[in-house]
Amino acid sequence: MNVITNFTSSIMLYLLAALAVVLLILAAISLRQPLLAKLGARNIPRRPTQSVLIVLGLTLSTIIIMTSLSTGDTLNYSVQAQAVEAYGDIDEVLSPPILATLTQLGVNPDASSEDATQSDLLEGGATSILSLLEKGLPGIDMARYDELRTRVESEPLIDGVAPSIIFPTIIRDNSSGQGEPFGFIFAVDEQYPAQFGLLTVEGEAVDVAGLRPGAGNFFETATQLFGMVTNTSKDIAARLGYDDLTVSDVAMGIAAVGAAITNVQSQSGDALSAENFDLSQLTGIDLQSLGIDPETVNLNQLGDNLLSAVNLNVLGTEIDRVLGQIGLEIRHGDVYLNRLGAEKLNARVGDIVEIYIGPIPLPYRVRGIVDGAGPMAALAPVVVMPLGEAQRLLFMENRINSVLVSNRGDAYAG
Repeated sequence: MNVITNFTSSIMLYLLAALAVVLLILAAISLRQPLLAKLGARNIPRRPTQSVLIVLGLTLSTIIIMTSLSTGDTLNYSVQAQAVEAYGDIDEVLSPPILATLTQLGVNPDASSEDATQSDLLEGGATSILSLLEKGLPGIDMARYDELRTRVESEPLIDGVAPSIIFPTIIRDNSSGQGEPFGFIFAVDEQYPAQFGLLTVEGEAVDVAGLRPGAGNFFETATQLFGMVTNTSKDIAARLGYDDLTVSDVAMGIAAVGAAITNVQSQSGDALSAENFDLSQLTGIDLQSLGIDPETVNLNQLGDNLLSAVNLNVLGTEIDRVLGQIGLEIRHGDVYLNRLGAEKLNARVGDIVEIYIGPIPLPYRVRGIVDGAGPMAALAPVVVMPLGEAQRLLFMENRINSVLVSNRGDAYAG
């Protein structure tokens, strides 16, 4: 607002200077040609009403024209300033149409496979996690990004590119209890702050590389374990003649074994042996021996129904509770929060915020409040995290979903 006030004051000074020049010219003409001055001024006392109307009309028309011009300039400058504040030095974003995808999810039966994958993640439940574990999120391969970066190095109109991940999420502050269902993850590499000028609200440099990693490693390990189990299960199923085994079928089998084990609750391994529960007996068991006829039972539907009963909304809390019994917990990583997010969530530096990956809330500590946290910073709360952390959380190993481009010049002229 101060910038707009200074801008208006500068225009007023220029106009006053122009008026002073005109008055000086008229005064000089009056001194050199007094007859012309008398002829021009004698009509004022002769026709006072008309003279007043003429002056008022000219004044009113001048006010209308100047008001329209100043309003247009003010709106133009305000919109431009807000865009520059949000985007910073980002001039183009090469990415899928994120907002259009969000508005069409769940209502378009002809959605592409990439849109369907994002819809599965936002839908919640076990199906979304299984879909991510099997397919991951769509994105741009890092090899393709490296090729693009090499090509733009010779482009004189571009002075910077950076990889990033922009993804919608739910953000909740544990201290204030405030939550926002429409937020974003903005993940960048360690070169981004220097290239695009990311600063905290105190004017300090943002250290993305120094952010403490969080639950990303946990997700990466889970992905590797799930891949091993899936591949092993599919190999066993192929030997049994079930070549069309899906992830839901594998999860159903794992859940069935887990349910069988938990039927004998609060018992040690010795107690299981006393109950004659021998895991070695599971070797060689097929579906017929379990009383399931694959000709009459829809395994996909059965697996979906079984997994839909799993409530993953409290999974993060339950994991912390179980690990807490042995003195462990899901590690709290660090993130930066944008100014708008801090205002909406009533968050402060040091607060723990929960970032939802599908239905699972993951804890992160607010390292600082920043301005210009990517292209979504003016619309919604945004958390800034390292690119590698987001790749692990969203199962996007060696992939990104947007490329940020900065044109030569400053934030206004670029």
